[in-house]
Amino acid sequence: MNPGYNARAFAAQSDIPLRHERRVLPLDGVPLRVPNAPEYMAYFGGMHTSCGKFPPVARASAILDIARGALVNATMGAFSKTNAPP
Repeated sequence: MNPGYNARAFAAQSDIPLRHERRVLPLDGVPLRVPNAPEYMAYFGGMHTSCGKFPPVARASAILDIARGALVNATMGAFSKTNAPP
């Protein structure tokens, strides 16, 4: 990695469109089906369905930079916990 190039330097030198003097970084998330196995249920937890089942489900979240068309950060974790990227 070039020591003179990093994300902060890129952001400082970029012409970023702002909204009300703020950068817009939307957060999006989606539940993901995972195999119905005890180890997945123990790690990810599950979700009650309308038919009474409790399948294991993971949650994926991502922060996007719309102005640059870039993915800033992403994470996947337990469905029952907030896992917004830091």
